[in-house]
Amino acid sequence: MQGFSVALLRKVQIYLPIVLAFFAEWGPLMGQPIQLQARRMKSLAKPTGNVQLLEGNVRFTQSGSTVTCDQAEYDPATETLLGIGHVRIVNNEGTTVTGLNLFYDNREHIAKVSGQVELRDGSMTLTSPWLKYNTLSKEGWYGSGATILDRGSTLKSRSGRFNARSKTLFFRYNVSLETPDYSLFTDTLEYQTDSKVARLYTYTQLEQDSSLLFFNRGWYSNADHYGEFYDQVQLVDPHNLLVCDTLYFHRNSKQGTALGHVWMLDRTNDWVLFASGADYAEDGGSKFWGRPLGRQLDSAEPFDLRSDSIFYRNDSFAHRWFKATGNVLFQRAQVSGRSHVLEYSSVDSAFRLSEDPVLYDSASRLSGEHIDLFMNGQRIERVAQYNEAFVVMHDGQDPFNGLPLYSQIKADSMNHYFREGKLHSMTAYRESQSLYYLKSEEQVDGVNSVSSRDMRFAMLDGKIDKVYFYGEPKGTVYPPDELPSAESRLPGFVWDPERKPTAEAFALPFEAYYRTPKRTPSRFQFRDTLDELQREWGSPSS
Repeated sequence: MQGFSVALLRKVQIYLPIVLAFFAEWGPLMGQPIQLQARRMKSLAKPTGNVQLLEGNVRFTQSGSTVTCDQAEYDPATETLLGIGHVRIVNNEGTTVTGLNLFYDNREHIAKVSGQVELRDGSMTLTSPWLKYNTLSKEGWYGSGATILDRGSTLKSRSGRFNARSKTLFFRYNVSLETPDYSLFTDTLEYQTDSKVARLYTYTQLEQDSSLLFFNRGWYSNADHYGEFYDQVQLVDPHNLLVCDTLYFHRNSKQGTALGHVWMLDRTNDWVLFASGADYAEDGGSKFWGRPLGRQLDSAEPFDLRSDSIFYRNDSFAHRWFKATGNVLFQRAQVSGRSHVLEYSSVDSAFRLSEDPVLYDSASRLSGEHIDLFMNGQRIERVAQYNEAFVVMHDGQDPFNGLPLYSQIKADSMNHYFREGKLHSMTAYRESQSLYYLKSEEQVDGVNSVSSRDMRFAMLDGKIDKVYFYGEPKGTVYPPDELPSAESRLPGFVWDPERKPTAEAFALPFEAYYRTPKRTPSRFQFRDTLDELQREWGSPSS
């Protein structure tokens, strides 16, 4: 899983200060006497009083910044200046603002450049219909749409605002940030220039390479490269879908945490995992906790897994490995079981159970120190029991007293072989013991108690059909009513169907919602992902 590898807003601090560059330099011009220069200057009478009319190369300089325009009108009574034509402002650091009109109100502390406004600072350019600044509140803003360009990256929004005192940039309505590395779309973006923290208050969609992240609220620190995202967070890539309530991510360490109604769909291997929390490291896989549930989908007989935690890893070769620990429960079709540890690797398609593992089917119980299940596709091909292997098979009722009969096999290790999903044969190795019932037409003819080095059992319809003994076998055949009660159970016998996992243990902990992005992603074929999800989970949530 590519996981949370999203370099969120790592270039925002580069683009936003060009607005600051204009506002910060324009401020010192306000509130000072204006020394005007022009080719022609004259006084013009108006109903409100006399004004000064300036024409031809109008110019004035304040605090190292120079303002020029074609003509201007200055009203001393209202302390307002209107500049018209080829407005140009150049500060002492080379930042340039151009436009068609300039309005300055010294009493209201307002300056506004309008008409094809362009702000240039090095490689960066901002264009907007108008820019305005309040010198008293140190707040500037633009409206009617603006675009910021820098080295192939573009930031757009309908309006924007800057507060010099709080060092806050605020972008609103249809905000988009396109860079060579990623794309960001949102409706509200706030950025602190001192702390380098970006805050997002509405639906936000982030695309990077072939990954798509969308959420409703969040913030990201460019200083610490750490972010938090909230409210229906979804991370999608060509192989996986992650959904959660809250997502924490640290870009440098490439580690993150998902919380609250967490579920992940591994589309490559058709696995889905549900949890209350998950920790992610890009180079180390994901750990799901809070009694997570895992389910394999690509099968008429899904494999269900429940435990205290599940560590899940999927590499670039689509190899899957997971380890479940703590009160592990699992089931597939008629087979279920429990252990304290369960590991799986798609390299050899083997499930490995350890620490008190037990397997159940409809009439059998298998136990040992370790149990391995080897799969062929979706079917069990072989089961291996190691160290103190024990098999108990329910063999009907005793015709004399109505008590249950149990055939039993005990050995150092055992192998069970399956054909077309059915048990075909069993082999017991070293210090083997068995007790099984001899039947004909459902009648018990006797009980065979045998010990030998090795044994092999041929099965028919889930029952022992033939038995082969190797290495000095010793045994006794008892009439069905003469088997001593002390010998009816081999040492280590356990029959505990009450501990067999039930279907309720694998019920989904919550509804697996997902939703479609508001914008059509441009960087990968997201539609294929949605179509597959709709087939698996139904229609998306709104």
